[in-house]
Amino acid sequence: MAGPTPGPGPAQPPAGGGNIDVKPSSLWTVSGQVAGQQDPMMRGGNTLVQELQKYPDAGGAGTSAEQFAQAYKKIGNRWLEVLGKSVVSIGGVAVGFTETANAYTRPTRRPTPSPGRPGSSARCRRSSTRTPSSPASPTSNGVTTTAATT
Repeated sequence: MAGPTPGPGPAQPPAGGGNIDVKPSSLWTVSGQVAGQQDPMMRGGNTLVQELQKYPDAGGAGTSAEQFAQAYKKIGNRWLEVLGKSVVSIGGVAVGFTETANAYTRPTRRPTPSPGRPGSSARCRRSSTRTPSSPASPTSNGVTTTAATT
């Protein structure tokens, strides 16, 4: 019986000794692109919850259905909590790229009177740093709850 195929080995540094040359403008661009992913992520989660709310009695009725609904509610609320934290983490990445680019453009010591232009910086892209409020988490017995957000 054949075993699993080994994956690629560890990443090797580039031939130049491992130095990476990234321009601040590239980091600002990436920051904006990453921040732009917060809304689609949250919209996707909201769409899923809205679709599930169309089927409130999918689990039926009775004791077994109620037990299932309770377990479903717990899992649904946890999923909403994780979704919210994921959206916030996307914002954290965007802010990190912007702050890194800004740090590269700040002078490390007092500039001399020689000609030259000062480093520029960009404001942090608009990104959420708080867990967004979530729609109600549907349960299979028609009772909806909302996830607690922090």
